[in-house]
Amino acid sequence: MATTSVAGAIRDAGLPCYGIHSLAPEYLRKTAQARLARDAFPPRHICEAMAYRDRLFVHGEKCLYISLVRDPIARNISAFFQNLHLRSDQIRDEKDPQSMFEIFKQSYNHSLPITWFDREFKEQLGIDVFEYPFDHAKRYVHIESKNVILFRVDCPDAVKARVLSRALGRKIKIRRKNDSDNKGYAKLYKRVKEEACFSPDFVDEIYSTKFARHFWSEEELQDMASEWKNGRVRPSVP
Repeated sequence: MATTSVAGAIRDAGLPCYGIHSLAPEYLRKTAQARLARDAFPPRHICEAMAYRDRLFVHGEKCLYISLVRDPIARNISAFFQNLHLRSDQIRDEKDPQSMFEIFKQSYNHSLPITWFDREFKEQLGIDVFEYPFDHAKRYVHIESKNVILFRVDCPDAVKARVLSRALGRKIKIRRKNDSDNKGYAKLYKRVKEEACFSPDFVDEIYSTKFARHFWSEEELQDMASEWKNGRVRPSVP
């Protein structure tokens, strides 16, 4: 996925980069405890987040916050399949794309990406990214006063590399990593994406949110909505 590619490029340039999904202490604690209760070690990103939260808030370490934004519907389908190993055996063994799509629709928390910046940036870091205009043409914004860079995933890799190189003072070269086409679930994931067709009310609700209207233009949202309502085949999104 695009986040993995960017993080890998920064590390390849000899700089530290941590893939942190959440800094919310209650979420981190509950997730770690749940894994330990099953005699399993907490995931690496949870351990890194817990360690870095201490460095950030206790020791006041400075950093550059980089986040990538994706069509929330496409992002949720991708995340559902990436975390399929956490689901029940019955769900993991499902091979019918329409049945899997129905499971996704009914069981997934579709608001996760929509509320993420409020939960993580605003509540944890005190940064309201929605106060800063997003350039839909450039597909990124560098909020220098807050040490924040936000990219849309469809921002060209060359542009991402140029912006990051300038901000980090180091040559950054981005290469594709973690492409879902290379995963074991690739065929089923592809078919679900191709056949996915949501109700107009669902799609309109997602794309009328503050999150969607901030990062995409009205015209872009109309095009995105049309695809999900009509169930058109879509090319893979990085």
